[in-house]
Amino acid sequence: MNRDELKSKTLSNLTWRLFENISTQFIGFAIQVVLARRLSPSDFGTIVLISSFLSLIQIFIQVGLNTWIIQSKNPSLDDYKTAQSTSVISAIIFYFIIFLLAPWIGYIYNNSSLILLIRVQSITILFMGFISVPISKIQRDLEFLKLFKIRLISTIFQGLTGIYLAFSGFGIWSLIYSSLIYQLSSFLMITIFIGWIPINSFNIVSFKTQFKFGSHILVASLLDNLLVSLQSLIIYGKYNSAELGFYNRGLALPTLIMSNTEGTLSSVLFPIMSRLHHFEYKLKDYVRIAFSISSYIIFPMMIGLILISKSLIIFLFTDKWIGSIQYMQIYSLITITWITSIFVNSLNAIGRSDLNLKINLVIKFIAITCLLVLSRFGIISIMLGMLFYSIINAMLLSYFADKLLEYSLKEQLSDIIPTILVTFLMGLSVYLVGVLVINIYLKLILQILFGVISYLIFSILFKNKSFLFIYKNLIQKT
Repeated sequence: MNRDELKSKTLSNLTWRLFENISTQFIGFAIQVVLARRLSPSDFGTIVLISSFLSLIQIFIQVGLNTWIIQSKNPSLDDYKTAQSTSVISAIIFYFIIFLLAPWIGYIYNNSSLILLIRVQSITILFMGFISVPISKIQRDLEFLKLFKIRLISTIFQGLTGIYLAFSGFGIWSLIYSSLIYQLSSFLMITIFIGWIPINSFNIVSFKTQFKFGSHILVASLLDNLLVSLQSLIIYGKYNSAELGFYNRGLALPTLIMSNTEGTLSSVLFPIMSRLHHFEYKLKDYVRIAFSISSYIIFPMMIGLILISKSLIIFLFTDKWIGSIQYMQIYSLITITWITSIFVNSLNAIGRSDLNLKINLVIKFIAITCLLVLSRFGIISIMLGMLFYSIINAMLLSYFADKLLEYSLKEQLSDIIPTILVTFLMGLSVYLVGVLVINIYLKLILQILFGVISYLIFSILFKNKSFLFIYKNLIQKT
């Protein structure tokens, strides 16, 4: 694959991946809006608690093998069979573990209703065991149109189920059953679109190779999810399920935006990057483009979200969710630091997953210390701790991008400072509209409108390089 072919395929798949993320996430978010208006913050808080346990289990099921599949130069059929067998067997084992632990969890939180909820929700683990490796194969083969179809159809079925059950009085069970429908739909769609990887063999040599690489990803991912889960477990136990519901709702919108930008870039560029280190031209060029575009998209969205948070929460979810506003504002600020996560994929692509693990160990030690110390002072204090260690993490990743990718700190700053300036001017425009307009609904509309228009105008006036790249390579060619 030559340079032009690779660039063309990157842009094509980036477009499909972005379209898939936007459409499925938009539909999913619209469903959440309807459910949030119908159900209580306490219902959502309970689901967040259960999901905290299951997210840890999911990491053990994958054991980093899905990342190895994407990164590997030429995985064999034996490699796929081994990864699939490991994933399925792990899923079965961990399902029974969580099934047996459910009464203990209910006892710890003095809530017996958690037992059945956890046992039913845990069925999703079994589906994850079957679909994680085929999904990784789709990503490796850059077949993002298939991935789009699978996730779109599954999201639609999930939404229809959840909304119907919520309006039929099923309460929290509408969230449980809808998540099961999503996994079942994904399972069926993969059967239709790509078939199944057999689990009739297991190659110990292949497993050792995969696990050697994947173990670093496993520990790093486990640390990430352990921290998030600890936050939810502490908030649920120290405060209440409603407060956890507010906290989770405050994180939802910033997370949605990040999954549609950084997530899209990472899922497309990581397979490309993994192939680039076998070629003579520099990986740095693609990393620099991804970093610049990420900042150009993320900065204005996060700053804008901070400024319109109150109006947006009331408009979307009604006054009963007003407790999530402050959480959304702080978390939007935190996610700005995530633009350096593109460097994580770059280091993985050149086979330095071990370095990512070391960075994660340092950061998670700081993070868990902050969490345990600050949790006694309230949720806001916990989030300020999150901002502190997120900044340290961004600084470390930028440093190693300088040393290993030859992407200097000076170059990194020169790529994002023009975007910071344009974002500041846009933010000032949005703030002034908020001060001058009183009606909350009119204010929301005008702030979004003025934000988008002013950002584009200032981008053109200052000849922002990221804007010009997007315009020339994506807009003009469509």
